[in-house]
Amino acid sequence: MVMRTKEQLLDYRYFPEPDLGILRIEEEEIRLAGSTLPETPALKRERYVREYHLSADDAKILVSSPSQAAFYEETVKLGAPPVKAAHWLLTELLQHASGSDPFLTPPLTPKAFADLLVSLEKGRITAPMAKDLLPEMIEKGLSATELIAKKGIALVDSPEAVKAMVKGVLEGLRPEVERYRAGETKLLGFLIGEVMKSCRGAAQPKTVNQTVREFLEGKEE
Repeated sequence: MVMRTKEQLLDYRYFPEPDLGILRIEEEEIRLAGSTLPETPALKRERYVREYHLSADDAKILVSSPSQAAFYEETVKLGAPPVKAAHWLLTELLQHASGSDPFLTPPLTPKAFADLLVSLEKGRITAPMAKDLLPEMIEKGLSATELIAKKGIALVDSPEAVKAMVKGVLEGLRPEVERYRAGETKLLGFLIGEVMKSCRGAAQPKTVNQTVREFLEGKEE
C-alpha cells in the first residue's frame, strides 16, 4: 500500500538530490540481509508448533521471553521430549523460578532439567516422584540421576522382577484371588493396591496393573 504520494505533486516541489547517486539494491542483497536477521517471536512460535507439536498457547508463552525460549530449546536438544519439556517448564519449573525474567538465572541448568524429564520418559521414575525430586535438585544442585541412585527409588523395570513381586504378594492373598476369579471383579483395585503398597511405588503402575491381570487370568502362575 502506498503511504505517501506527495513526492509526485508539483506543489511540493520535490526534486532529486544532485549530490547523491542512485542506490540500487538487488533482490539477492535483500535476501541475504534477511537471512542474517534473528528469528522473530512470531516465526519461532510457528516453528515450535510445527517442529515440536506444541499447542499455540504453549508456544506463545515460551517465546514471550528470549531466555525462556533459549532454556527450552537447549533442554530439548539434550534429549527431553518437546511436549513434556514445555509442560513441565511452564508448570512445575516455573513455580521455582523468580524475578521478572526468571530464566536469565534459571533455578537449574537445561542439562539437569533434561535429565529429570528423560528419567521420567524412560520410566525410571513416576510423575509424582519427578515432582518431589525437582525442588531437591534445585536446592542441592544434584542431578535427577544422582538423587535417584542416592535414594534408591528407581522403578523396577524388569518384567521378571515385577512378575516375581506380583506373584509373591498375590500368593499371600489366595482367598481374595479366588473370589476375584469367582466373579468379584471389584477386588481388582484392592489387589493392585496391595501390590503397589508392597513394592512402595518401586514399579510402574501400568506394568503392575497388566501383570496382576495376567496373574489373575492364570497366565503367570
